[in-house]
Amino acid sequence: MEVRPIDANATISELRTLPEQERLEYMGVYDLVKSMPTLDYEPVVHAHWEFDKSISPFPICPNCDVVNACCSPYCGGCGAKMDEEVKE
Repeated sequence: MEVRPIDANATISELRTLPEQERLEYMGVYDLVKSMPTLDYEPVVHAHWEFDKSISPFPICPNCDVVNACCSPYCGGCGAKMDEEVKE
Protein backbone atom coordinates (compact mmCIF):
# COMPACT_ATOMS: atom_id res chain seq x y z
CA MET A 1 0.00 0.00 0.00
CA GLU A 2 1.37 3.40 -0.99
CA VAL A 3 1.65 5.95 1.81
CA ARG A 4 0.99 9.56 0.78
CA PRO A 5 1.33 11.92 3.73
CA ILE A 6 -0.51 15.16 3.07
CA ASP A 7 -0.46 18.58 4.70
CA ALA A 8 -3.86 18.48 6.41
CA ASN A 9 -3.54 22.11 7.57
CA ALA A 10 -2.99 23.28 4.00
CA THR A 11 -5.93 21.15 2.81
CA ILE A 12 -8.22 22.64 5.44
CA SER A 13 -7.03 26.18 4.59
CA GLU A 14 -7.69 25.50 0.91
CA LEU A 15 -11.20 24.23 1.66
CA ARG A 16 -11.90 27.39 3.67
CA THR A 17 -11.09 29.58 0.65
CA LEU A 18 -13.77 27.98 -1.53
CA PRO A 19 -16.94 29.93 -2.32
CA GLU A 20 -19.75 29.21 0.16
CA GLN A 21 -21.69 26.84 -2.12
CA GLU A 22 -18.60 24.73 -2.87
CA ARG A 23 -17.60 24.82 0.79
CA LEU A 24 -20.97 23.31 1.72
CA GLU A 25 -20.43 20.55 -0.87
CA TYR A 26 -17.03 19.74 0.64
CA MET A 27 -18.07 19.87 4.34
CA GLY A 28 -17.81 16.08 4.58
CA VAL A 29 -14.24 16.23 3.27
CA TYR A 30 -13.42 19.02 5.73
CA ASP A 31 -14.80 17.02 8.65
CA LEU A 32 -12.96 13.90 7.48
CA VAL A 33 -9.60 15.70 7.18
CA LYS A 34 -10.08 17.33 10.61
CA SER A 35 -10.77 13.92 12.18
CA MET A 36 -7.78 12.10 10.64
CA PRO A 37 -4.95 11.00 12.94
CA THR A 38 -1.69 12.89 12.65
CA LEU A 39 1.77 11.45 12.03
CA ASP A 40 4.55 11.69 14.57
CA TYR A 41 7.61 12.45 12.48
CA GLU A 42 10.69 14.59 12.22
CA PRO A 43 11.59 16.45 9.04
CA VAL A 44 14.16 14.78 6.80
CA VAL A 45 17.59 16.42 6.88
CA HIS A 46 19.31 16.36 3.48
CA ALA A 47 23.10 16.53 3.24
CA HIS A 48 26.02 15.10 1.27
CA TRP A 49 29.23 13.39 2.25
CA GLU A 50 32.23 15.72 2.40
CA PHE A 51 35.75 14.56 1.78
CA ASP A 52 38.64 16.34 3.50
CA LYS A 53 41.79 14.21 3.39
CA SER A 54 43.49 16.54 5.92
CA ILE A 55 40.92 15.52 8.55
CA SER A 56 40.08 11.94 7.62
CA PRO A 57 40.49 9.50 4.74
CA PHE A 58 36.78 8.73 5.13
CA PRO A 59 33.74 10.87 4.27
CA ILE A 60 32.37 13.22 6.94
CA CYS A 61 28.77 14.27 7.55
CA PRO A 62 28.59 18.09 7.45
CA ASN A 63 25.48 17.99 9.65
CA CYS A 64 27.02 16.24 12.68
CA ASP A 65 30.73 15.77 11.81
CA VAL A 66 30.53 11.97 12.12
CA VAL A 67 33.16 10.12 10.10
CA ASN A 68 31.74 7.24 8.05
CA ALA A 69 33.78 4.28 6.84
CA CYS A 70 31.61 3.86 3.74
CA CYS A 71 29.38 6.13 1.69
CA SER A 72 25.98 4.92 2.87
CA PRO A 73 22.77 6.72 1.82
CA TYR A 74 22.19 7.86 5.44
CA CYS A 75 24.50 9.20 8.15
CA GLY A 76 24.96 6.76 11.00
CA GLY A 77 25.26 9.63 13.48
CA CYS A 78 22.33 11.95 12.77
CA GLY A 79 20.33 10.05 10.16
CA ALA A 80 20.70 12.75 7.48
CA LYS A 81 19.74 11.53 4.01
CA MET A 82 22.79 11.85 1.79
CA ASP A 83 21.01 12.87 -1.41
CA GLU A 84 21.83 16.58 -1.52
CA GLU A 85 23.50 17.75 -4.73
CA VAL A 86 27.02 19.04 -4.29
CA LYS A 87 27.25 22.70 -5.29
CA GLU A 88 30.54 23.67 -6.82
